[in-house]
Amino acid sequence: KTVQKIIWMRYLVLGVFSILLLSFSCNKKVDYLQSADFIYINNTNKLIVMDNPTKKFSIKPGEKYVIKQSDIGPKTINPESYNRSLALYLTGLNTEEIFIKIAEKCLVATKDSEHSLINLNNYFIEKINDEYYKFTYTFTQEDYNRAVDCQ
Repeated sequence: KTVQKIIWMRYLVLGVFSILLLSFSCNKKVDYLQSADFIYINNTNKLIVMDNPTKKFSIKPGEKYVIKQSDIGPKTINPESYNRSLALYLTGLNTEEIFIKIAEKCLVATKDSEHSLINLNNYFIEKINDEYYKFTYTFTQEDYNRAVDCQ
């Protein structure tokens, strides 16, 4: 009877551990695909050039340029989730200021500068669904007027 109790006890312990293991494995974290389109519209009569070591593009007058961005995240997000990485999406660099060439002048954009490319408050934000946003920035003549001579 003692051998039978030992065998029964081992199966009981194995069963308890199996139940505990199965109950913890059912709580999986699920990541979702988060997508955003950053649309840059040139509403000036000047050529706009973004020239960074990792990302280069130009926008002719009256045209637009789109950066599509996808990442893994929670099921729902808000636009502010993109604000901290905006310079990285735009230039390929994690920086506090970026330079945009408008014709022969340079526009310096920081998170606090007026009509800045790296502050989402200056974008028209369109929520497509819980995982997808469109952000539109329009370059205007005022951007050219704020630009300074390039160094």
